[in-house]
Amino acid sequence: MNTKPLRVLITGGGTKVRIDDVRHLGNFSKGGFASAIGQAFIAQGAEVTLIGSREMLERMEFRGEDQDYKQLIPYRWFEELEQELFDAIEREQPDVILMAAAVSDWLCKDARDGKISSDAQEMTLMFTRAPKLLARLREACGVKTFITGFKLLAGAPHEELMAKAHTQVQTNRLNLTIANDLSEFKDDAHPITFVTPEGGEIRVEGSRDEVADQIAQFITKRERVRWSKSLSVGDAQDITSDSEACEQIARLLDLTRNANIFDGSSGNLSWRAQDGGFWVSPRKVDKRELTPEHMVLTRTDSAKQCVEYFGEAKPSIDSSVQGYLYNRFPWIHGLLHFHDGFILPDSSTNFPFPCGTLEEAEEIGRTIEPMDTPQDPFSIELPHHGFLVALGTNGAKKLIDEWISVLNAYIQHLREVGHDHRRDEVNFFPVFFSGHIIGIVAQHKREKWISIFLHPEIRRSGYGEQLVRLLDQKGLYVNVDDNCHVRDYYIARGWKPVSRDNTLTLLQPPSLRTDLREAVTVCIVKPSTHEVLLGQRQTASWNQMWAMIGGAVDPAEEGQPLVTAKREAYEEVRMDSFPEIAPVSETICTVGTNEGKKAYRVRTLIYFVDTFPHVEPSEEMVPGIFPLNEALKLPMGAGTKYVLRHVEHLLDTQRKSR
Repeated sequence: MNTKPLRVLITGGGTKVRIDDVRHLGNFSKGGFASAIGQAFIAQGAEVTLIGSREMLERMEFRGEDQDYKQLIPYRWFEELEQELFDAIEREQPDVILMAAAVSDWLCKDARDGKISSDAQEMTLMFTRAPKLLARLREACGVKTFITGFKLLAGAPHEELMAKAHTQVQTNRLNLTIANDLSEFKDDAHPITFVTPEGGEIRVEGSRDEVADQIAQFITKRERVRWSKSLSVGDAQDITSDSEACEQIARLLDLTRNANIFDGSSGNLSWRAQDGGFWVSPRKVDKRELTPEHMVLTRTDSAKQCVEYFGEAKPSIDSSVQGYLYNRFPWIHGLLHFHDGFILPDSSTNFPFPCGTLEEAEEIGRTIEPMDTPQDPFSIELPHHGFLVALGTNGAKKLIDEWISVLNAYIQHLREVGHDHRRDEVNFFPVFFSGHIIGIVAQHKREKWISIFLHPEIRRSGYGEQLVRLLDQKGLYVNVDDNCHVRDYYIARGWKPVSRDNTLTLLQPPSLRTDLREAVTVCIVKPSTHEVLLGQRQTASWNQMWAMIGGAVDPAEEGQPLVTAKREAYEEVRMDSFPEIAPVSETICTVGTNEGKKAYRVRTLIYFVDTFPHVEPSEEMVPGIFPLNEALKLPMGAGTKYVLRHVEHLLDTQRKSR
């Protein structure tokens, strides 16, 4: 592991563009964020050089914030920043560059000596595009420097900001873009979004200094990684034929095309070769056009950090990761990686390391190791980088059989509900659970909605609950048919009917609703007996249903969930001895009532206690204590059952840890 101090070069403040000897064109940047980032890197032990505007450095000196830097370099004009930046790159050979300065986009073509007369009523100046400093950094630094750009907009739609940030990171070959919106900077809040080359969008919130600390930590972790070098070791025609692998690859490619798994050049697939190594898709190629002949025979050596391949086409940038997994887990025969989809994975890695690094490979390996039945097909979520599906010996055939089975079942279902004629209006995508295909998502080609179908053989297994939450996280509208009898299922979970078309109802996900009310409930559990305290509601909406104790947040209680919890506990069951301990866990879910007209975002505080507090019935609720397995059989809403399932998981985890 590299323990040398990072050499960090930061630019900050705003450039000025000369108009004449007394006037200039500038911007409002004061360099405070760049200064905070510099301090955060210094706190981590980095050697930091800061190129800052004169006003910025004077302000830092006045506040005593100019200590511990390796060097502070002032600039005023665009041309000065340009010169100082590239001189510092050549001199310092930085490991990390952060281009946090607000750099002028335009230079004054009509700049004049002296002072332009102020007698004229109007004045026209001609500006020309300034050279983009960010675009020149990769060539100046080489491939090893971690380069970070910044993209700031003001009041723009989030989608526009993200699109521009993704363009910046790809066009300029950056390691990271930090995107932010000036209109979101309120009080001390300074939210940003990390946009990574692999397509990740990672929201970071907090004060300016807190966010600066997270930037320093995130960049340091992604910079301190090991890459493998790709080396061609032979011609493609020298390769011995591998009919078994070729057959499996052909099946996988058919599946990815028919099921719309790939959407362009992103993602990859591979299969273990019969004589060692593996066949992997080439990089920067549209995966929808792949054939088995395009696959690249590849071998990896993690110790030497080398990827060897045959032929001219370079293998996927993820080859070092896939080679590591094939070497460590001999039962893995195929790997399928895609960036977006409808998937309920077995597990997830923790940190989004850059794709293709050994750190990412080891992180995936640590995630696979403790799995109960790793020989089965399985899937792993790679946060902000998609999913990885691992397959066994005959895994490609099994996946295709599952896809055909669920597709045929869905087509039959469309006939039964009278929508067979609409098949051409949608694209089909698979729904994965672990490494298996269990359903289909039909996405309309023109309108922004989807419809979801689970194979009849796996229904009532809890997958629907998980998928509805996934669709909500993705912010997708869902169209449901009355004949499917699922409309009330969605509404009970906070989805809102927004339109009708004959038997179809268009439902808005809770995450996009602006009318959700906040609520807080309490779940009190006695782990020694696996008992839980519930209450039977005596009021409208959920009359006679068993629920958690709690209710809506009063306006004066916003941001104080414990205040709401204590008030509701006393009002509903006369609980005057509320647990004086921290909750062991919290859940958040949405619930709906009255045809979707009302809905709540419910935060539940879960307490483990040795003794239940004293409670009494009221006009609102009648309390009761039940064994957890019996409680789950009571009539209750979806939100209550979701919390109890979470409690089951907590108790099971507690049992296994003993």
